[in-house]
Amino acid sequence: MVGQIGDYFGQEILRYFDRVFDGRKLTILGYSRQRIPGNWKLMQENIKDPYHVGLLHTWFVMFGLIRGDQKSRIIMDEHGRHGAMASTRKATKGGGEVTKGLHSFKQGMKLHDERIIDIKPEPWWNGPTVVMLTLFPNLIVQQQSNSMSTRQIMPRGSGAFDFIWTHFGFEDDDPDMAPVEDRLGACREERVVMHRRAADVQFDLVRLPNNALLGEPGTALPLIELVMDEAIAALCAEAVGVMRRLLTHIISLTNQPLNLLYLLRGRTVIFRPLHNKDRKCHMSVFSHP
Repeated sequence: MVGQIGDYFGQEILRYFDRVFDGRKLTILGYSRQRIPGNWKLMQENIKDPYHVGLLHTWFVMFGLIRGDQKSRIIMDEHGRHGAMASTRKATKGGGEVTKGLHSFKQGMKLHDERIIDIKPEPWWNGPTVVMLTLFPNLIVQQQSNSMSTRQIMPRGSGAFDFIWTHFGFEDDDPDMAPVEDRLGACREERVVMHRRAADVQFDLVRLPNNALLGEPGTALPLIELVMDEAIAALCAEAVGVMRRLLTHIISLTNQPLNLLYLLRGRTVIFRPLHNKDRKCHMSVFSHP
């Protein structure tokens, strides 16, 4: 029997959930998604670890979004299922005692458009500028200053999961709090395919001055087509090289003369002729790590 959501979350976690979803109407700003190889439960544990942010994420430390010298706390429900990482931003930016010895810190990091970190305090925060809410089994609610999103974890077998972001705001938000993507007229949905970043980029209502033109008018399409042709050729060459290396490796494992070889779910399947009058083929299956 499923109980009330307040009983499942616990009163302390429910308070942070209601802090965001308090009945105000939401506005969906966009989505992003990626497939990550790994155990889906590790993503929940990652959010519950506040130390990795200041050690690994140069962006947050450099621009003062989350740092080791800020007031932070971790709140858990009584069963240890759900958690909230809450941190309050200070005016500190750049280097300092907290960045000493950090190889990931880059003092020279700058933004071309600093509006992306324009922060406008909102009354409903009630203190914390960042709250990462992890709700077992597969939901994360993120408030990073004025940026709001949910992250949904969708397992895809034992070795991978889809990580789906929904970016949102509130209908009564001030217009000057619109995301930078909207200000620039660009909307992007990001995906990761085979551990590599892949994205569809769409630009609407973008206007550039005449001095931003590269090359002569009307020459862009042939250049784009040339780059695409070269990219396709490079991918084909890479695929041929991979298959050739795989074939050589499998031959070395089996040490058999091959006439025709297939790979079926990690098994080596070899067809070789028998020396008989019917000229039938014999199939051997070898399992290897």
